[in-house]
Amino acid sequence: MALAFWAVFIAERKKWFWAGLVLASAIHIKLIATILIPAFVVCCPRKKLWKLASALFLGAIPFLGLFTVGDGQIFKKIVGYSPAYENWGFLGLSQFVGKLDLLGSWVFQAAWQYHDLYGKWVFMIVLWMGVLWKVPKKSVLHLGAYSVACFLVFAPGFGIQYLAYLTLPVLMVSIRWGIWLTGLTSVFVVSVYYVFWDTVYPARSFFISPYPFPVMLVGLIGWISILVFGVWCWVQSYTFEKTRSTPLEKNQ
Repeated sequence: MALAFWAVFIAERKKWFWAGLVLASAIHIKLIATILIPAFVVCCPRKKLWKLASALFLGAIPFLGLFTVGDGQIFKKIVGYSPAYENWGFLGLSQFVGKLDLLGSWVFQAAWQYHDLYGKWVFMIVLWMGVLWKVPKKSVLHLGAYSVACFLVFAPGFGIQYLAYLTLPVLMVSIRWGIWLTGLTSVFVVSVYYVFWDTVYPARSFFISPYPFPVMLVGLIGWISILVFGVWCWVQSYTFEKTRSTPLEKNQ
């Protein structure tokens, strides 16, 4: 993800071909970087859109052959990928409500069915609606951070290490948000590893079940914080003026 936000850094300097090329390289390493494509497309001036598109196309060429292998099974696996469900996000919130016995177990079942049927589509709609609102955008930095926050808010679960992806974009747009979110998510990650630690040295953890209740509560606080941060980034993406108001620009 560091490579992906290097592309954001280049895009802020209006070098759209090189930004697209670096983003394409990041996608080769991890497909999650594709969530930044809408932000790049919207922020790129129309006259320079061909530079961005040509760079992304060059990066996509190696994938074209893979999509034809095995009757397109690789493409189907990519599109149909679904992470393991965890006590995170809407699922974690519904589980917490169920623990308090406020609305009954049907809340968790409804959240599970929502992710099964509509989760991916809702994420894509919110992502694209967010980036398309009030075009043109003024800050690809804030919109890139918004995209990462969107993924973490709407994902039903992911590898716990994915929370590290938030560190760089948050610190690039706000030191205060960076301190809060990196600190909070670090506590959550350490708690998860500690709960699943098998007491053997050197330390190792086996994730054999969803996050238990005490750890889930820490994750829920983190999830709500990421949600608020995503909304803040969305607002900043079209109210932001070039006044060196981000940590990245203050160091220029």
